[in-house]
Amino acid sequence: MTMNNSEGQRYSQRNVAARMGAYIAEHVFEGVALVFTVAAALNYAVGRSYLDGWAETAGVPGMMFQPDLYDTMLAGVRLESVWRIAAVVVVLSVLYLWLNVVASDWWPGRRSSAKRRRQRQDGYDQLGLRRRYAWAARRASVGVPAEQYDAVIERSRWRALGHRGLRRMERAARPARRVTPPRLITLVAILVGAITLIAASVYVLFRNTLIDPAKADGARDFVKVYAAVTGHIPYQYFASTVSKETLQNWACEGRLALSQYRSVMLADSDAPNVKKEAFYLLQGYGSTFVLLGEKGSMIRSFGDAPFNLPESSTRPLSPLAKGCE
Repeated sequence: MTMNNSEGQRYSQRNVAARMGAYIAEHVFEGVALVFTVAAALNYAVGRSYLDGWAETAGVPGMMFQPDLYDTMLAGVRLESVWRIAAVVVVLSVLYLWLNVVASDWWPGRRSSAKRRRQRQDGYDQLGLRRRYAWAARRASVGVPAEQYDAVIERSRWRALGHRGLRRMERAARPARRVTPPRLITLVAILVGAITLIAASVYVLFRNTLIDPAKADGARDFVKVYAAVTGHIPYQYFASTVSKETLQNWACEGRLALSQYRSVMLADSDAPNVKKEAFYLLQGYGSTFVLLGEKGSMIRSFGDAPFNLPESSTRPLSPLAKGCE
């Protein structure tokens, strides 16, 4: 019993799917460990980019405050917008690969069958044309003497087609042209170029879908808090012009984010007789703190001297934040 091409392809696909399923079942624990490792690395990279964007917009040196591993990964996990974009990219990539695999198996067969049907309908099928000419020649030759066969138009058309398989035999009789294999250095150059191109594509995709959006989110979060307190964007922000509507929305979102920061009353250390001002304590490490007040942000260090930062009920807000509903 013979098997046609379509049944052979389906059997081969089922065999490949069965082997793949068996391989996944045997290495399920390794796969889970690999997934968690890659997820942890991505969370750290995204969280670090977010914190770098926040620190750059705040004007804080990157080496002044070093968050630990847990805080960095937690900052990356909380970025829902970034992971939403990454999920869309992954789904579209898988869908693209699926379409390539399915279309490569479905479209050629459909195209060849349609082409054969069209050829048969139009009369371009060589075998069908030969068969029709042969029957026409036989019918036209009935009752015609043998010496007059050449005068039958149908027989001349049939003979003009030539012998079956003549072109195939001619191609088989031609000597095969010798193909010189490429040199080793050429193969190495092609391999290096392909690996470099793939690595560069993955890097650009990783940067555009994860790193840059996370950094932009970190910068935007600081701008929202800064606008809620001062009423304008910080000088370090890369977007020097922001519309009034956008700035108003950012100030309202920053007002909600201010609830997680402590407000303290501090005076200028160089002028102790000056009235104390209210500042939000945004970040600190040791005796160095990042403070945000109505006049802007500042970095203050208390040195080795003892200090006290009691919580204050005064929480400064800009007119933009006060106008939020």
